[in-house]
Amino acid sequence: AVVAGGPGAVTRWRQVASRAISTAGLAATAELLVDSAALSLAGPRSARIVAAAGLPAGLGVREIADGRLAGAPVTVVREDGDHFLLLFENGHPNAVWQALWEAGRDHGLAPVGNEALELLHAAPRPLP
Repeated sequence: AVVAGGPGAVTRWRQVASRAISTAGLAATAELLVDSAALSLAGPRSARIVAAAGLPAGLGVREIADGRLAGAPVTVVREDGDHFLLLFENGHPNAVWQALWEAGRDHGLAPVGNEALELLHAAPRPLP
């Protein structure tokens, strides 16, 4: 499992996981990637932005692939149809931000806060 979040969210997850693991009698390890970073791309144009950045955009839901952005290794996770998570194990330098902005410029890329992202995920979705 990959848990991307702030220290409080990760601590809560660890508590839940440790209870579940001890109940099931499993052995597991947890590793905190101190220099890691995560970026979310969400919205109907997210796949186009991922592709424009030269990253694997043709992933199915819950599929994972490796790529490079501005020379930095990145793990790309397609969380759902219009939400990608970019995971950087060694942080992301300014060149990564610049490359993402360049790739997203023609697609309407805009920064949003966590509250706006939560509202986007809570919004009712049209039926297919």
